[in-house]
Amino acid sequence: MNKKLLAELAVCLFLVACGKPEPATKSTSESEIVQKTETPKTIKLSNLQLFSGEKSPAVATTLFEKNSTVWLTYDVQGFTLIKETGKIGLRQDLVVINPSGQIILAMPAIIQYTDVISKKPKSFTNKINLGKNAASGKYTAIVNICDLYNLVSDRQEISFSVK
Repeated sequence: MNKKLLAELAVCLFLVACGKPEPATKSTSESEIVQKTETPKTIKLSNLQLFSGEKSPAVATTLFEKNSTVWLTYDVQGFTLIKETGKIGLRQDLVVINPSGQIILAMPAIIQYTDVISKKPKSFTNKINLGKNAASGKYTAIVNICDLYNLVSDRQEISFSVK
């Protein structure tokens, strides 16, 4: 199976798993949620970047050493906001493919965020640990974000190299 097909399959599995959460409160019905939301038609991943750093993102790069940490940061906008509570419902899935085309990391719901936000867009950070046996070559990270209230998603890929 080729690398692109594996990635598509993994993302499809994550999309199938992307489900609608419980209403914001037990007394709030689904129809009330629809009436009390700012519901855009799309969700958008933007500003996808890679950083190196031991404890936090420090230096923007796409070239990493074996046994190092890859920090993946991005912004999300265009998500549903529950007006009454200020809450959003986002789920992020992450897949990493190695130079041989194998999925070496598949993390459904690495982030499941259902909380109040203070600003738009919302920024997130993922940490990917490269082991000492990481193969040299080009890797691909695939990020999928899903709006849990509106069931729309966006996906982006970013490549990095390990030397």
